[in-house]
Amino acid sequence: MTTRAEWVEDARLADIVEVAGRLGAKLRQAGRELVGPCPLCGGRGDKLQINPAKRIFNCGHDGGAGGDVVALVCHVRDYDPKLGFLAACEWINGTPPPDGEVTETPAARQEREQRAEERRRDAERKAERDDDAVRRFREKERERAYAIWNAGVPLAGSHAAAYLAARGILHQSGLRLRFAASMTYWVWSKAQKCFVSAGDYPVMLAAIVGADGRFLAVHQTFLDPVAPRKALIADPTTGETRDTAGRPLYPPKKVRGPRGTGIIHLTKPPAPIEVTVGEGIETTASVRDSAIDAGRRVDEIAWIVGVSLGNLGGAAAEAVRHPDGLKKPDARGRLRLVRIPGPEPDWTKPGIVLPPSVRRALLLCDGDSDRATVDYATRRAARRWARAGVSTRRAWPTDGLDFNDMRQAEMLARPGDRT
Repeated sequence: MTTRAEWVEDARLADIVEVAGRLGAKLRQAGRELVGPCPLCGGRGDKLQINPAKRIFNCGHDGGAGGDVVALVCHVRDYDPKLGFLAACEWINGTPPPDGEVTETPAARQEREQRAEERRRDAERKAERDDDAVRRFREKERERAYAIWNAGVPLAGSHAAAYLAARGILHQSGLRLRFAASMTYWVWSKAQKCFVSAGDYPVMLAAIVGADGRFLAVHQTFLDPVAPRKALIADPTTGETRDTAGRPLYPPKKVRGPRGTGIIHLTKPPAPIEVTVGEGIETTASVRDSAIDAGRRVDEIAWIVGVSLGNLGGAAAEAVRHPDGLKKPDARGRLRLVRIPGPEPDWTKPGIVLPPSVRRALLLCDGDSDRATVDYATRRAARRWARAGVSTRRAWPTDGLDFNDMRQAEMLARPGDRT
């Protein structure tokens, strides 16, 4: 016969992930943990965190809760941590205590269920208020971003046009880009705990739009005020422009507004059958320029920019070990295997949507980024688009380069000046 101690131990040894699923938790992988909204507390954030290896959980709502699998059941089912211990064990095991002790009276159960229902309703109301606040904030940011885009002037003859020409991009007519003569680059000051100006710069602007064509955000490329190149932003306090590894302290490219899974239409022909998609403006425009020089018709092709590699590929179903076995030190200096987003899409999350008329896509891969990361991201994109009936092929540049590097080399190899 099972003793009470063995019965309790059976509950403690239960699979915490399986129990969380029985409790209604919807979890996703996040590094070594599983995260998601708490079934009791509600909300949209990933407040519930479970570490399967350590068999513990943590909930960040209302001062927090945590512990083992029994504590998880006490929390989600709103049992008293002390008085409800046996009730939690009974719920996990599916059997009453072997000594026949009553774990919860009907009156206590009714009171607990009413209390839990009130908490759920409160959580739903709070989530609705939070959602409304987020929607209002995003709409204000979208309006601010649109004001920046709307104030931009045509590209022709601007410093941004000179920047593109210096990158070998000469066929600029028809590109949906604009120019702002002066914009402030804001950086966060830890000392002042606010944003401070790092100077004013000329900026190349691009509109980021959703699948329905609605404006979402503005892409900004900050330029050097004198030379036709990207700006090297100086720290407003120290004056330094690079970190100890020699990398720029601040990125010259920013996005203002809730971009979501939006894209940049460099060109937008009506009902295109074919599309060329790259991660960046310069990459995509470079391939277009080379195609024009080669005598190809490009007017009927949609030239689209995915803005970032993550946006281009969309969310992955899981993170996988880097195929080359790469390792990097963790916070304690211990070498850990590098994990990167895998090739299979997370179908529960949206990705880039191509124009509905598109049937063929050329996907431009970057050769100056980690090849496996680029490979998996572009595979995810191709698999997503295949569901919409789009046939995708990928193009790779020379290793260590991107298509703009190749375009500039192509221009330098030509005899004489090109006008």
